[in-house]
Amino acid sequence: MLIWLGHRLIWVVFRPILGIFSDFKVLGSNHLHKTPRPVIIVSNHESHFDPFLISAATRITANIMPIRFFTRDIFFEQFFFKYVLKALGAFPGRIGAGIETASLQPGIYLKAGKTIGIFPEWCFPDEPDISRMQSIAPLVSQQSRRPILPVFLYGIQGLYWRKIFARRKKIIVSFASPICPKDGESLGNYTERVQVGMSEAKVRCIKYLEKESTKFWTSYAGFYKYLELAEPYQRMKTTITSLLPEKVYGRWLDVGTGSGAMVDVLLTKQSGLKEIIATDFSQEMLTIAEERFRGNPIVKTESLDLSRKHPYRTNYFDGVVANLVLPYVMHHEGVVGASALRRALLEIRRVLKPGGTLIWSTPKRGVNFIFVAIASWRSFGDRKHPEYRSYAWQILKHAMRIQEWGRREIYNFLSLSELEEMLHEIGFANITLRSSLAGQAYVISCQKAKDRDE
Repeated sequence: MLIWLGHRLIWVVFRPILGIFSDFKVLGSNHLHKTPRPVIIVSNHESHFDPFLISAATRITANIMPIRFFTRDIFFEQFFFKYVLKALGAFPGRIGAGIETASLQPGIYLKAGKTIGIFPEWCFPDEPDISRMQSIAPLVSQQSRRPILPVFLYGIQGLYWRKIFARRKKIIVSFASPICPKDGESLGNYTERVQVGMSEAKVRCIKYLEKESTKFWTSYAGFYKYLELAEPYQRMKTTITSLLPEKVYGRWLDVGTGSGAMVDVLLTKQSGLKEIIATDFSQEMLTIAEERFRGNPIVKTESLDLSRKHPYRTNYFDGVVANLVLPYVMHHEGVVGASALRRALLEIRRVLKPGGTLIWSTPKRGVNFIFVAIASWRSFGDRKHPEYRSYAWQILKHAMRIQEWGRREIYNFLSLSELEEMLHEIGFANITLRSSLAGQAYVISCQKAKDRDE
């Protein structure tokens, strides 16, 4: 009864806080409400809020609550803390004794009609426990004949109260279809099916984010080219030009070409330039770039999804430019968050030749595009380009949306030290960073280190 009251009290307090202070979204709730009880919930886990986020995603009247959570034994070694954990529904997993022993207590709870939660990815990060954790939920499910409900939590990395109250998070709880044990099925095969279910929950979340992002960039495409008329943007182009090699030669890739501004920059410094491949995910953007460079034989336009592996060969390009695009990569090959930016940079490094140049830009952490708008006042009054005045408000409106998604850590805006550290770890050298765009962005030049294996 104490655990039952505790979880409902947490729901009464925590759910409104999430609704007010975070962008909280629940996906696939129909699976949650249709799955017969009791159920085994399997989820990723990166913060101590995660069990309560799952509870908050349910209805207060749902009989899924309270959830008993499979927890690390070490948490129960502290005299006072263990009683707090017990009151919240946690219990020691005992995975170190083997999965047969670890399955006993969950089986008891399920037999009594209690839902349990297991987090195989985080609770036990070290071998051999992590390998056992992948099989514990399927084993308990087979023994109890109860279904598994996969859940994916987005926006939980580095989550703490200050971030929630500062409105700095978008949190998504994504439920997948329930998975039921089959007669005579091996534990290994069932474990694989559970992993597929976990992937289904993650894919549901990613598709939701992609839909939101595609809608946004499609609306931006109609007037994005007018951003080039703003004085801060022109200065950023000058900064990028100054960081390029004295002579731009060979093959270059323009990632996220937009209206093609970076292609223009490359053409101004060309010397033996064989090819520029201008890429974008938005067909609307590509159409604009195609019209802009129609008739130029060295400029090709191609669709490129930065969330997937590039179709280009390893060590193919002499240089890559990526202006205000890489930090907007929300996922890459199933990896979400800041790790997606790292994966996107790794893929760019792969297609660069050793010693090849990468020039890219990113809004800074804590970006405020109002300063960019203020710095654009001369452009607003430019009689030669009245079209900028016509679209200035829409440009600012979309910039503020980008700023909001960066603040909520959907987009990945890093500090200078974080950028330098990431680039060094990936395998870039000769890193130069300059402030630009009215002090609200960094332009970064680096080269693929020659002394590292692929």
